[in-house]
Amino acid sequence: MILGGAAVLLGLFGFKVRCVCYSEYLSKRDYGLFKDVFKSFNLANLIKYSKIASFSEDTTAAKGDLRKLTKCLLYNDLSTLAINKPKLENDAFENNTLSFEKNEEKKQLEEVCTKLSNDGQTNSSETTCFKNVNSTNSKNCKVPFELEEILLVDEVDVFFGSEFYGQTYNQVVQIQEEEVSEILKYIWNKSKEGGPRLRLAHIQKMAAYKILQAKLPNCKFVIDNEISMML
Repeated sequence: MILGGAAVLLGLFGFKVRCVCYSEYLSKRDYGLFKDVFKSFNLANLIKYSKIASFSEDTTAAKGDLRKLTKCLLYNDLSTLAINKPKLENDAFENNTLSFEKNEEKKQLEEVCTKLSNDGQTNSSETTCFKNVNSTNSKNCKVPFELEEILLVDEVDVFFGSEFYGQTYNQVVQIQEEEVSEILKYIWNKSKEGGPRLRLAHIQKMAAYKILQAKLPNCKFVIDNEISMML
């Protein structure tokens, strides 16, 4: 109840609101309970509930597809490193825009726009759109200004437990190459046979290792580090 009410209040003040929880089930349940309230205040596009992991993913995705960029870097494919923001679930979170159709929304938006303008936080293109707030033809004007986001944490005591507090959320990219599988099988079979422990130098003599290194130029240290953890 408290988080839902706080989210509405902050949304009316012109903030984006992200409510996070450790449980996807609880997050969906709580959002479902307040969904109609958010819609009644025309705030459904500004308030989002999710797991903490989803919040981390969206925060990273706002700057680009981290996994794709990492893969391009490993394969030395610099031509495709253009950062394109992926489509997020919530249009307000993706475009940082507010859309309005009713007079009440226009009035609220005009107040926010006036405050931003007085604080010197707008540019000329934004000011032009702000002037359209009072226009009779501005039924669905979209105002592109950056909204600040406030994070609300549900079940905060759980986040101070050993499973969350001080831990990191590690996003991983998979490199699926035949040579990786070949090296892994070789290490596994040699381990089952017993005998002297394999060294990195032994793996570096394999044809699969040399082919893999050619596929991932300038990343020899990454390959060697991953192989060393297998040995």
